[in-house]
Amino acid sequence: MRPYLKHLACVVFNPEEGQSFANIRPIGQVYVETAFNESGVFVEMNNGGASDPGINPDGTFVVTKLFDLIHENGTLEAMVRGLQEAKLDQSSIIQVADKQRAVSVEIPTFGFRVLEQQNGALYALNNFARPTPLEWKGWVVEIPDGQYDDRQLNLDRLFASPQWQSGVTLDMVKDMMNKKIEDGGAALYMPPFGTVIQVITVPEDMVVYFRSYGYSNWGKVDLSKLFE
Repeated sequence: MRPYLKHLACVVFNPEEGQSFANIRPIGQVYVETAFNESGVFVEMNNGGASDPGINPDGTFVVTKLFDLIHENGTLEAMVRGLQEAKLDQSSIIQVADKQRAVSVEIPTFGFRVLEQQNGALYALNNFARPTPLEWKGWVVEIPDGQYDDRQLNLDRLFASPQWQSGVTLDMVKDMMNKKIEDGGAALYMPPFGTVIQVITVPEDMVVYFRSYGYSNWGKVDLSKLFE
């Protein structure tokens, strides 16, 4: 991804029917991994292959399905129903949020579950969250007991801190996203690998911030002026 970061863009689609939406990808990539529509619904995808590396050969390419869903659905609940009804080609961890609620939808190649916020916070990595549902055991790769992703430990500490519990500001979110793992954050900067695209959405204000990590500063787009 890193060679494409200088071409990162927020592209707005205003179709004749359905939801207008903004897609944040390098120019030329039309599929959806991170998008936000005119009803204030945000969607973001993580690959879930670390937990379920299987493939559904007759499933729909997940990033093209997300293009359809963000265009067709104006509520979080409708987006989640669409994901549940879809048959995707690969395991995915998909976050859906609006100004009231955020959920993480875990979709292995054989199942589906929705995880809600806990104590006002929700985050997703590249493995399914623990505890693993009993019916999934033996079908997914589980992180061994006592082992954690470093990002998880950092975020747990951050979200439990008095500062975050007393209220969250845009500057706090930017600072959290700027910090590398070794400094207590969640960003990984080890060119040519690591964190590449970062996005902050404010559904209530119809504003999106985005940047290429390690390459650019934050860009701000007021989508209320672009959606038709």
